[in-house]
Amino acid sequence: AAIQKTDLVTIMEMTMTNLNGKEGLNQVDFLERVDTITAVNQHVLVSNFNLFSVLIVYLREQTAGHIALVIGASTLSGLFDPKYYEKVPGGMLGAFSRLFDDKTKMYVYPFKSKDSCATAQTFYPDRKLAHLFMHLMDNKFILDMENCDDLDTSVHAEQVRELLAKGDASWEKLVPDSVRKLIQTKKMFLGRST
Repeated sequence: AAIQKTDLVTIMEMTMTNLNGKEGLNQVDFLERVDTITAVNQHVLVSNFNLFSVLIVYLREQTAGHIALVIGASTLSGLFDPKYYEKVPGGMLGAFSRLFDDKTKMYVYPFKSKDSCATAQTFYPDRKLAHLFMHLMDNKFILDMENCDDLDTSVHAEQVRELLAKGDASWEKLVPDSVRKLIQTKKMFLGRST
């Protein structure tokens, strides 16, 4: 049966594992990030999942339906870095067997800079992993998102946060109105960089 639009649920996952700095987790900063996502009417899943395969295992417990995982192209290098799988049963292949089931697709969002546009098509993993990557691409487990050419993906959250920390009002043009109003009203992220 065709998937109805009402059947779709969009969830933004935020893992706490990447936000632990030298001083530990900055709870206020973390919750402010959650608030900015909900300000654009998105659901947020707060997790402690350190791998996409663990996220998919959790989501599989919630649904037997199709799952589309959207990642930025800059994330591909970490996905194919063996160091992240050293303590995983079965290593990278074990993790990938849980991540890429027959109803899960990974869509790669372009990462643009002044000089280049990174996509799944422009990603080249280590030579030892090239065949695995090509298998996932050829069998459409990993796909580039289409129709993104006109989108400006050159602005990154870190840049907005730096402008906020400096007190540079140009950040206001880089975020949706609902996020701008929330940040201004609650005086979020002020005086702190990433």
